[in-house]
Amino acid sequence: MRWITGPLVAATFALGAMAPTTVSAADLPPSRQAGNTLGAPLGREALRPVPRAWIVADAGVVVDASELVVLTPDDEAADTLIRQATPLGYEVLRRDALDALNQTLIVVRIPQGRTGPQAIAEIEQLQASATAGVNHAYSVPAASAALERFQYADAMIGWPASGCQSHAAIGLVDTAIDPAALSTLSARIETADFRRDPGEQTGTHHGTALAALLAGPGRLLEPEIFNAVVAGDGHTLGSAAGVDDLLRALDWLAQQDVRVVNISLAGPYNKILDIGIQSAAARGLVLVAAAGNDGQSSNPRFPAAFEEVIAVTAVDADQEVYSNAVHGPHIDFAAPGVDVAVPLGDQLQFVSGTSVAVPFMTALLAADPMIQGPIDPTEIVADYGKSAVDVGETGKDDVFGFGIISVADQCS
Repeated sequence: MRWITGPLVAATFALGAMAPTTVSAADLPPSRQAGNTLGAPLGREALRPVPRAWIVADAGVVVDASELVVLTPDDEAADTLIRQATPLGYEVLRRDALDALNQTLIVVRIPQGRTGPQAIAEIEQLQASATAGVNHAYSVPAASAALERFQYADAMIGWPASGCQSHAAIGLVDTAIDPAALSTLSARIETADFRRDPGEQTGTHHGTALAALLAGPGRLLEPEIFNAVVAGDGHTLGSAAGVDDLLRALDWLAQQDVRVVNISLAGPYNKILDIGIQSAAARGLVLVAAAGNDGQSSNPRFPAAFEEVIAVTAVDADQEVYSNAVHGPHIDFAAPGVDVAVPLGDQLQFVSGTSVAVPFMTALLAADPMIQGPIDPTEIVADYGKSAVDVGETGKDDVFGFGIISVADQCS
């Protein structure tokens, strides 16, 4: 892990030495206080099934077809399940206590001769409290470079040239960040790598660009960014994040007192991710995610399509939606995301994609002094929807959501 404060200063910390942050029920969003609490782990009864056609369409989008990811509500259930599953040929590949999410995560190898659906049914029959699913892949949406010189983003949303003070720690679930490219920033950046092969060099371009949008010149002032590395720059399944990687990242962020989480990855609906996202929201994390770059005819992409997540799409300087953006009723807001100028060291690059739009929403939330109070995602959407610039059809629509975000009075 690495801290960056102005000029690069490096220190090494042991991830296991970090104590979980204690959160009481009073700290949770109001809608979570009366129902689910941190003392009641979520199980299969909390799942929100999606149409079977979506499942079939994404059947091959997995990081490893031989793996099964399982959640249990506690260590005792995990021990019991392992004792039952091992004689049947299941091999335990890893086990993690996700204390902040109130779950135990197990990754197992499926025995030869069984399909994924057969293995899921068998595991869930062995342990009634377990939720099993395939290890879907979540990729950084491909961003395209452009030569046009559009530096319209700040003016479009009313972001002041002097920047806005950050009031909350930010989680950046993405690729790694290149500290050399951001050495002049005032941001404090801590990094933890959750990829299955942390030693693999798979690029830092995407995460670095998003960090620059959060903390570059005139952006957030003195932000604290926790970079949870789960993916690489490559747009193949080999550089994508597994659902187990995502949950371990969310658990770490929940332990670091992070308030707002920027997720610029997209992929299929997944049962394990469903429970993980609900658990993270119950913990008090405000999750912001990219709509996805699979086109308007695509099925909704997750985690953006979960109701606890604020889904952001991208628009250009003419307020037209990004041509590859995913559409749907889950879209909440639009933000600049086409030909956006990103300063990286002494160079200026231009990038496009829904992932580019997410940091604008994340920065806006982090700059809001109210972010530290009890906040429900639905309340955030409703409040920011009032100040959004309505484009497209009148009112909330499937293309722009409530419209283009506006700083209004949120920045202090």
